[in-house]
Amino acid sequence: MRIVCIVCYLALLMVGLSGCGQTESRDSVTAIDAFIDVDLTHVDPEVHEFLSRKQDAVRDSPESSSAVGELAMAYEMNGFADSALIGYQQAAELSPTNIKWSYYESLVLASFGDYEGALQALERVQTIDAAYAPGWIWKGRWHLALDELPEAATAFQNAVETDGHAAATVGLAQVALREDKAEVALEHLQSLKRRDSHPQIDHLIHNAQTRLGLTDGLPLPQRTEIPGQIGFPDPLSAEKRTYEVSISAELTRFRELLVHAEGQTSAFTLIDSLYEKHPDNKRVVIAKVHRLRLAGDVTNLRALINHAQKTWPAEINFMLGLAELEIASQNSVEALRLIDEALALEPDNTWGLLQRGIALAQIGDFSDALSSLHRALQIEETAEIHYFLGHAYAELSDFSNARCHMKRSIDLAPEFTQASEQLERLSAMMLTESASESGIENCGGLAEN
Repeated sequence: MRIVCIVCYLALLMVGLSGCGQTESRDSVTAIDAFIDVDLTHVDPEVHEFLSRKQDAVRDSPESSSAVGELAMAYEMNGFADSALIGYQQAAELSPTNIKWSYYESLVLASFGDYEGALQALERVQTIDAAYAPGWIWKGRWHLALDELPEAATAFQNAVETDGHAAATVGLAQVALREDKAEVALEHLQSLKRRDSHPQIDHLIHNAQTRLGLTDGLPLPQRTEIPGQIGFPDPLSAEKRTYEVSISAELTRFRELLVHAEGQTSAFTLIDSLYEKHPDNKRVVIAKVHRLRLAGDVTNLRALINHAQKTWPAEINFMLGLAELEIASQNSVEALRLIDEALALEPDNTWGLLQRGIALAQIGDFSDALSSLHRALQIEETAEIHYFLGHAYAELSDFSNARCHMKRSIDLAPEFTQASEQLERLSAMMLTESASESGIENCGGLAEN
């Protein structure tokens, strides 16, 4: 009888162990299935075919880091960044010594604004290979975005010593400006200017000279918007471009070109060509609208947005695009109508809240303008929001808060020349230094007045 009990116990034990193994296996299969089974219903036919092939490769070899990583690259470059992130993480687990999967993971996280997560992923990369200079430049930029200045300076210095690209030196200058070391920044930039030409370098030089009181008689760079950051070679990122397909790929390329000032002409040519082929594709029309905005082509911009809004009446981008044009035409009432309609659909749209603040300030309602701008600031901190907050506070004769926000605008975008000029005027208007340095540093967290 005892022998029978022992046999039964062993049988039950084996069944239990088998069940545990099956559960773990099912979990693994479920994770892979979730990564593979992305809905491709609405993608272009070429993209659908390409991604389907990559999905089949993962189904055939779910333990292959190459197959998983290639599908992740295909996802990212064709509009599925969330799924790409899952794939990069899985590929990194399957092949932990291959730096590119964690590197791609870090770039996607940074594109989502998760700089802490991006830095953690990049740390794994640099533990394996500390000689890849683009990684140090990205690390410096992300620390700078988090206002972690010593870490940013160290990263940029490592990039200088590893590769010596101009982007690393620009990063050191940006750190110096944040630390109110304008002389150090100017030294970096003037040395760089002798061998490199880029609008960002020109604006940073002008900013440093303004802080040092050296701008009298110097010509102002003829550019009203904040220039894009100087680019740098990144071979690992370039590898992903081979996975771009059709419209999604072209739109990704358009966005990448616009990041760099020298790429704007190529970006315009690309989107003009794409719009000729696909004038009824909403994503292409949105990109075309952006291209016309950047070019300042108001006549064609208004015509295109008016037509687009009739086709897609619930598209917020077109509502806010028209509102921006109405603000430029001093038609604040119509602008506010369009903005309120857009915000009813998406209350936390930062662009809409910013424009609402501008339009309200335009009609002299500075208290409500501050309320809208502070709401925008709670969602996303940008140099532009601080800039208009500074203007609104100045109109209310609150020069302490005005100066505070204008300085924060420059901290976030040292090349923002208009903010530098406004700060200089505000400082001259103030008889005493009523804002402490501590107050200025905490400007992003000021409560709504």
